[in-house]
Amino acid sequence: MTQFCKTLSMILSAMLLALSASFGVSYASPPPDDGHGGGHGGEPAGPANRIMAGFDIISDNERALAETNQEFSTPDGPYVDLPAVVAPIVENGRMVAYAFVVPRVLIESNNAENQVRQKAHILLDGIIKVVHEHPFQNGPQRSFDDSEAHDAILAELNRLMAPVVITELRILGGDRRDLNG
Repeated sequence: MTQFCKTLSMILSAMLLALSASFGVSYASPPPDDGHGGGHGGEPAGPANRIMAGFDIISDNERALAETNQEFSTPDGPYVDLPAVVAPIVENGRMVAYAFVVPRVLIESNNAENQVRQKAHILLDGIIKVVHEHPFQNGPQRSFDDSEAHDAILAELNRLMAPVVITELRILGGDRRDLNG
C-alpha cells in the first residue's frame, strides 16, 4: 500500500507540474536592493533568490466588474436610488430564489428629487406589492427576467408620484439567493 501511495503522489506531482507549466510562466526576480546587503547577516543578496509565478487564468470577473460599473454609473439626468428591495424569483409558479435589487428612478425635473426622496417609503411599499404580484421569472444560469415586473413597477411609481414624471426605471444589481442551496 505504501508503494501505491508513493506512486500516486509522484503521478499527481507530475500532473501539477505539467499544468503549471502549461498555464503560467515562472521566472526569477532579484530582491529589491535596500542597501543593507539583503542576505543573512549583511551578506550580499543572491542574483535571484525569489521565484514568482504568473498565471493567466481566464475568468469572467473583469467583464462582470466592467458591466457592474457601467450599470451603477451615474446617469446624465436627475435620479434617485431607492433602498434595496428583495424580489421573489419564480419558476412554473413556484418560488425558487430571491433577488436583492436597487430601484433607480430617473425623473423629469431636478426639482422633483426631494419629492421622490420624501415619498421613498411609499414608493418602496408600492414596489414590494408589485414584485409580489408580478415576481421575477427564473432564467438560465442563475439569471432572472424582470421585464413584466419592470413595466408594472414603473406604472405604479408614476401613479404614486403624480404629477412628478418618472421617465425611466432601472433595476440595478441582482444579487440572487437560491432557496435550495
